[in-house]
Amino acid sequence: PPLEVEQSVVSIMSDDTGETLTDKLAKTGAELILSTLDKLENGTAERTVQNDDESCYAAMLSKDRRYR
Repeated sequence: PPLEVEQSVVSIMSDDTGETLTDKLAKTGAELILSTLDKLENGTAERTVQNDDESCYAAMLSKDRRYR
């Protein structure tokens, strides 16, 4: 099963666009990658099994599904 080392919550606001959400996720993802690599390197990473009841696959977004 997939393992989690770290996770983060990113708020999606009603005025977010694809561009602003991309920026938020890129920044958060970069921070998580650096933090996770540090923890893996120094042996302090705590791995937990991903809870499949709290995860899902998201379909590709298209313009006809955008928020109006």
